[in-house]
Amino acid sequence: MAGGEFGAVFRALAKRAAESAERITGRMSAFTHETADAVETNARDLGRSDANAGARLQAAGRRGANPEDVKAAAATAGNPIRYGVDSRGRATLSDTNGFTHVIGETLDNAEAEDAYKFVNGQLDRSGAGYDPATGNGVRYYPQDDVNPISPKELKELPGGGTAISGTTADMIRVTYRNGEPVGIESVDTTAGNDVDRIVQTAHNKLPDGTKYQAENVVVRARSLSQAEELARRFAGNPHLRVVYPETGFDSGEFGQ
Repeated sequence: MAGGEFGAVFRALAKRAAESAERITGRMSAFTHETADAVETNARDLGRSDANAGARLQAAGRRGANPEDVKAAAATAGNPIRYGVDSRGRATLSDTNGFTHVIGETLDNAEAEDAYKFVNGQLDRSGAGYDPATGNGVRYYPQDDVNPISPKELKELPGGGTAISGTTADMIRVTYRNGEPVGIESVDTTAGNDVDRIVQTAHNKLPDGTKYQAENVVVRARSLSQAEELARRFAGNPHLRVVYPETGFDSGEFGQ
């Protein structure tokens, strides 16, 4: 994960939580015995200095979370978007629709990894990436879709409309304000040789498609000419993006 920002946010929240120990203790009691066992088992391996916060969170996604992560989860218990630790010891974020996303460590394939690194790099180059000094910015994280907490689904919202869980997408896009997460969007990746098939696949992954897998889709193009043609076909759709890292081609950040 880039820059240890996810760990830094957890750490800051844990500090705030420590200042309200009684409240935290009460909320921590709601965690399952499995979570407590995972924390205790992995605390020795996952203890790191502040300088290694990023490595700690990567380890948390792989082996379990440490006590500071549990405190951070308790500190955001009343927020619209909440940190958490699941029964397998994995770090999580629950969004405003009640879907829980599991933070992962790796992507499914090399092209998805390329896209992930590129879109985070673009954020940093533009100044929109997460800034630990201000606690503001955006960051993409891999999502663990093995044994998801919230299943892939399209559900009716109480106030009308529908929402997809996005919990099987390759990544999540998290927006931070003042060190706390205020927005989560799911992002899936795709690639291929046939432009027509890529266009069909990308549209099908969106909420109104047959797969309803993610709110946004990024295509990792395999040539500049393919990238340019896909960008032309996707023009006007803020949820579809094309990147070609070899030349720095980018059709634009989601939502623009």
